[in-house]
Amino acid sequence: MNQSIFVGFLSTFLPMFAIANPIGAVPVFLSLLKSPEKPTEPPEPRRMPDESEEHYQLKRSELKAYEIKYQQYLEECKKYKQHSREQAKQTAIFVFIVLAVFLFGGKAILEHFDISLGVLRIAGGIIVAKIGWTLAVANTTLTKEEKEAAQAKDNISFTPMAIPMISGPGAISLVISLTEEVNEWTAYLSSFMAIAFLSLLVWLCLRSSEYLNQVIGDDGMGALKRVFGFFVLAIAVQLIVNGILGVLEAYQQVLFAVAN
Repeated sequence: MNQSIFVGFLSTFLPMFAIANPIGAVPVFLSLLKSPEKPTEPPEPRRMPDESEEHYQLKRSELKAYEIKYQQYLEECKKYKQHSREQAKQTAIFVFIVLAVFLFGGKAILEHFDISLGVLRIAGGIIVAKIGWTLAVANTTLTKEEKEAAQAKDNISFTPMAIPMISGPGAISLVISLTEEVNEWTAYLSSFMAIAFLSLLVWLCLRSSEYLNQVIGDDGMGALKRVFGFFVLAIAVQLIVNGILGVLEAYQQVLFAVAN
């Protein structure tokens, strides 16, 4: 039983991690936060031999004004750090809630809208393929309009970070397609554990976003996106193939009747 839970955990977590790509979300997360701007330090005031007292005092006043601005900058940095950590925590919570809701309510959603698993896999595969291609060419998954709208508000945790950035249509369609195959409580448990672990990684990545951005750098982020994009495209192709096979199997008798 423990082995089946572990295998189920890996089979759910690995494709979900590739599609959600919390590491790739780090640059977007940083770009949407309003980081404080460091004031420019004026040169040390030195009195020249032919300089007037008034001009010298003006330079000293500029230095005092800088010291005041720098103290304000330090206070803003503290608030920025607290805000970024809070946004990281809230984003991880929303990712967990969204994916858990579709894990336990996926079957009901399919039955309510009378959608077959094969059709869902094909649609999900197309969405995942788009995400994979976007990652493969190392572009952001947010449009210009979405980014401008996000920068205009303080809370970015639910939108655009949780939805559509991390737990977007691709991750949701993957979770729903998994629920159709889940019949035992051990399978639900392994999928639930995968979602919880993914949410934990989202929190850790976003909380350490500045450090990760410095260590990995822009070139490293671009390379990681391309690697993730390749695997996401492979997952998309597999979803589409499984979906087509599922549709053909479901309508096998109809196709034979038409052929004959």
